[in-house]
Amino acid sequence: MLLNTKLVECGLGILKCVSDTLGDIKAWTTGTEARNAAGDSVAFSDSSAVSWCLIGAVFKCADDAGYNQHSNECKLALRFLNYGLMDANDTYFEWGAVAEGETEQGHGSMPGIPSLNDGKAEFEKTIRPAIGYALGAIRGLLDEAVKADDAAKAAEPEPAVV
Repeated sequence: MLLNTKLVECGLGILKCVSDTLGDIKAWTTGTEARNAAGDSVAFSDSSAVSWCLIGAVFKCADDAGYNQHSNECKLALRFLNYGLMDANDTYFEWGAVAEGETEQGHGSMPGIPSLNDGKAEFEKTIRPAIGYALGAIRGLLDEAVKADDAAKAAEPEPAVV
């Protein structure tokens, strides 16, 4: 499996930020990307935002890191969260395929982030565990990628001394 280690590191950074941003239930919302203290719907990037839906938190964290919501870094974080929600709901899948995008369109009947976030999801039973699963999986994938990179470097022949 060939992975872009830098991309995975950036995705991990976004997911860590999402975990921090949605540190407790007061920072989570449904039905919109974000809300201000009055409960009004605002853009994820609005400085008055005090709570975010799962996607809004990803967009905010990607934006804070200098990536837009259409960047590969943001898409990778969303992909891992989507499948983290599957894991939180006891559905099996292969994490490596998630990182490579092979399963992106492969689960047509699986509810995605918006329907789970805005539907019957419970913060402590679904959202927080999904973030945890996604963080654990992307960390494991990054560890594998680093080991593969190290092994490839170790297998390179020494340059000839002339």
